[in-house]
Amino acid sequence: MAGINSKTAPITAYPVGDIGLLYVMVRKAASMSVKKAIETAAGQKINGCAVYDASRKSWPSALRFTVVRNPWERAASCWASKIGEHGSMYGSFRDYGMWKDMTLKDFLLKIKAMPVLEHDAHWAPMCRGLISNGELCVDMILRHESLCDDWARLMTLFPSLPELQHVGYKKSNALRDYYNAETWGLVEDIYADDIKMFGYSGMKY
Repeated sequence: MAGINSKTAPITAYPVGDIGLLYVMVRKAASMSVKKAIETAAGQKINGCAVYDASRKSWPSALRFTVVRNPWERAASCWASKIGEHGSMYGSFRDYGMWKDMTLKDFLLKIKAMPVLEHDAHWAPMCRGLISNGELCVDMILRHESLCDDWARLMTLFPSLPELQHVGYKKSNALRDYYNAETWGLVEDIYADDIKMFGYSGMKY
């Protein structure tokens, strides 16, 4: 596919050295921290090592894992780190008609108006990057909300993995400080499939 890369590909994954482990990436779900751990385990930088197929056919014996995140947390983190309170105005966001210091509501409305296939990977629904041809392309799902425990469980299977260290932006405010009933509902609409698939249906404003 012409121009395919980790920001536009439906699925982006990274082999972890030769230990039989494949990380299927979801951006804004501890992806920088996980990639750093993978680099430590592999003993090399992983830039340029991405693959865009995580199917069982292509990876018959690898354990494929990912990290998912509460969609309200993920959306707020994306907005805050790239546009809002601590935003660096991530360059490509301008291509989507976004602007520095736009409100979270405007950010979500802009996303809602876009076709899903045109979403940038930073805010695209998680399931878009984890499903191919109707197949969920992971064997193990770690959760951002319990990542220390989940990562420790992965380490018991792959002892060469290092401890996970936090890398990148850390959202400081409580989740509900970012939302009102309207913006909470926008996330419910945009990420309905994620909320259902990954068990976040119990989250209420």
